Amino acid sequence: MAVPLNAPSSPESERLLRALEAERKRNAEERITGWTVVWTLFGFKLGTVIIIWFAAGGSAEANAYIAVTSWYWLGIPIAAMSGLIAYRWRLRKTRRKVSQLRRSEFTSHQDGDRSVMFSDEEVREFMAQERRRGELGRPGER
Repeated sequence: MAVPLNAPSSPESERLLRALEAERKRNAEERITGWTVVWTLFGFKLGTVIIIWFAAGGSAEANAYIAVTSWYWLGIPIAAMSGLIAYRWRLRKTRRKVSQLRRSEFTSHQDGDRSVMFSDEEVREFMAQERRRGELGRPGER
């Protein structure tokens, strides 16, 4: 069902739209706030690790202590970066496929794997043949 663009909106629909927009903004702010807390905790943990390492003079015991108590904190940057890496990998894969589809748009596969491209002249000739075929196939239309 189509709704005209210039139709006056009711107060009820305006109220619902305002509520939806407020909810969308609140969700975006909560997401930003959550990541801010996570990265702040990670920053303090990293600062503590650096302080411990400098205070211990970089000894083997200090390195072992840091490794044992901090290995699970590596999950935060790994989780954060894995989303970005997966997105970029999928984007490149999709762009490669789109490029391949664009290249193969006017390609005809004949004699196995050999690709033959149609020239502009061949495309024009083919379109003229289709036009003539259409004129012959539809009596009464001119």
